[in-house]
Amino acid sequence: MRLFFLLLLTLGLGACASYTQQAREMVNAFEAQNFDLAAEQVKVFAAKKDQDEALHLVELGTIYHASGRYKEAIEVFQQAERLASWSDYTSISQEAGSVLLNESVKTHQLDTYERVLISMYLAIDYTLLGEWESALVEARRVNHQLNKMISEGHPTYTQNGFAKYLAGMLFERNGEWNDAWVDYKQLYKWDPSFPLNSIGLMRMSSKLKSEEDFQRYKKLFPGAPKHQLSAGEGELVLLAEVGRAPEKIPDPEFAVVPKFMPRFSQARRLRIKSQQTQSFAETHLLFDIEKAAIIDLEEKRGGMIAKRLASIALKKAAVDATAAKSEKKQNIESLGNLFIYLSERPDLRSWLLLPGSLQVARMSVPVGKHDLVVEELDQNGTVLASRNLGSVEVKPYSINFLNARSRF
Repeated sequence: MRLFFLLLLTLGLGACASYTQQAREMVNAFEAQNFDLAAEQVKVFAAKKDQDEALHLVELGTIYHASGRYKEAIEVFQQAERLASWSDYTSISQEAGSVLLNESVKTHQLDTYERVLISMYLAIDYTLLGEWESALVEARRVNHQLNKMISEGHPTYTQNGFAKYLAGMLFERNGEWNDAWVDYKQLYKWDPSFPLNSIGLMRMSSKLKSEEDFQRYKKLFPGAPKHQLSAGEGELVLLAEVGRAPEKIPDPEFAVVPKFMPRFSQARRLRIKSQQTQSFAETHLLFDIEKAAIIDLEEKRGGMIAKRLASIALKKAAVDATAAKSEKKQNIESLGNLFIYLSERPDLRSWLLLPGSLQVARMSVPVGKHDLVVEELDQNGTVLASRNLGSVEVKPYSINFLNARSRF
């Protein structure tokens, strides 16, 4: 019996190192822009094909995305997506293990917001590669997934405005005016305060010669930026990732379940600037990843607490029953209580390399070459950092998509 408890103690201690602790070096390398080192560290973990494999894959996909290796990012995100669908099934032995020890012994099932963001990253990467149809498929899948969650009785989920606006711009870029207008109008219903939507609404209603709607939008958006492009203009669209996603910590109110803690980021938005014209545009929030993560976990909190209370009660009953049959009752109770304490650990696994939000900037520029700079701004609009974003050759009426992520 003593050997049995020592085995359980060993298992409990082995479960103590959280995913966050194991991944710390990888996160540090990523934030230092050492993408090769970060990728190598993730690959070591991914090669084990353990219960965290889906997480390793989305982290690797994020590293490839951030380093501009979009084709490789797509391949890895697709692997993660397939694995996430396969891991929906939890074996009886894993479920029993999660009761005996804790949730970290189970194959990690990506949270709903994480699955949605796989599709979101696929849409962004296809867009940056110029694979427009594939990008549209993924952008539409995002809100299809969320629609399903809402219809299944999860009212805390909301639609993803970033995906809807991206779809509208992709349709517009392809000359599918009506489909673009439909998406812009839907986004207006979800978020009438989003300032850049006036461009699409006014431009599409004008192109489709819907004068009544066009005049209505003019009244709705009296201070809107110029919506129509001339023959000597094109557009720059910055798809921006700002801040850091929250990470899981033990819940201060009930330490055996997780709680998301926001991670501080100085940068609140980005600004894209043309060196040739000195024109610029700032990003606007369209999807708050931090908020989505917190809401997703909060919805599950009651069920998680109930399961852990049942687990503790079951373990305590087993200890009491064993102690009652032993001459060394006090020793058995002490070992058993220690096992309960060591084994009850919250599952702190989550997608650590996500940004805190997805944002968009959009501006018209003259046709020709533009050397671009991206600036990171704090909450007061102070420039924290500036770096080159590369050069773009802008053609008449074109929409040119770019990507940047904040570092501070």
